[in-house]
Amino acid sequence: DLWLVHRDGSRGTPFRNHLLGDCGADQCSQPAWSPDGKHLVYHREVAQRGNVATTGVWTADPNSGQTDYIFPGTNPTFSPDGNQLVTVDGAAGVVRVLDIQTGKGIELQADTDILPTWLPDSSKMVYANLQAAGALTNVALFQVEINTKHVSRLLAETPSDAELSMPAISPDGKKLLIGMRAISGVSSEQLYVMDIDEIGRA
Repeated sequence: DLWLVHRDGSRGTPFRNHLLGDCGADQCSQPAWSPDGKHLVYHREVAQRGNVATTGVWTADPNSGQTDYIFPGTNPTFSPDGNQLVTVDGAAGVVRVLDIQTGKGIELQADTDILPTWLPDSSKMVYANLQAAGALTNVALFQVEINTKHVSRLLAETPSDAELSMPAISPDGKKLLIGMRAISGVSSEQLYVMDIDEIGRA
């Protein structure tokens, strides 16, 4: 079950009675608040065997307690501006991005369970997908422009056998910190700091 607790750690109210309803035998986890505190999402694994249609991401109204199924996936998160809801669906091999205001969304091929990251202004999202590198497979990074839905390779000039970690983007959106390792090179991953304007205006 999910619990609402005070910031000082003192006893709070169980969400099953206050907000989400009784999860019963279902497993409710991975809660996430929108930045403005108006929306709450969580992952719900339905206990009834074979009932996969409603296992996935659910939303809950903090005021009314109404909770509803949205779509398949795990680890729901919001964009920094709170306008986009993102979830990873490893079973389908996609990352789903849902526009909270319009209800429209996109699916991006992503054969990993790596969580995406955002530019601070929410204009672009960076996500991971697997790519072939000779006889091996490694992780490549892509960026999607939210307004145009245009997808491009992030750090496209890196060697094809370079394995990349999900980057950390500075709060001002100007620098990117990333781990990189050439599969045919050293065994350890090295950290690099880059100016975003110098990598194709990521």
